[in-house]
Amino acid sequence: MKKVFPLLFLFFSSSFLNAQTSSLLNGNIIGTRESVDYTTNQSSTTVNTIRNVFDNDFNTFFASYERSGTWVGLDLGAKHVITKIGYSPRISYSARVQLALIEGANSPDFSDAVPLYLIPNAAAENVMTYADVNCSRGFRYVRYVSPSDVRCNLA
Repeated sequence: MKKVFPLLFLFFSSSFLNAQTSSLLNGNIIGTRESVDYTTNQSSTTVNTIRNVFDNDFNTFFASYERSGTWVGLDLGAKHVITKIGYSPRISYSARVQLALIEGANSPDFSDAVPLYLIPNAAAENVMTYADVNCSRGFRYVRYVSPSDVRCNLA
């Protein structure tokens, strides 16, 4: 069975090894918890959070408090073979997705992470950009790893 879960930055189309139908994937949001409140330049857990990546609104975004080493993803609860990803940058900051890495893993700490896609260029704003993934291994955890010095900045 093919599975898809919507993220405003990632769109995964996955297939179980023995089925061919499509449906949406859901999961628990995981990742960097501290965001930045740009009005105060202080750490926040209520403004610009990782939840915004999954709200289907291109006008909201996740901006991590730390400028580097940050990420956002999903615990899918079971393994899925990822065949397609999609992403959307924060409006007016499209170059900040360039060189971001999409990873799949089966360990919650991503110690066994496999790169699925490296975003090669700045992306269009207010739309999803999609890319095919060619990996036959199933993953329970998927994440977007931000490039250095950009605070994630995903819509």
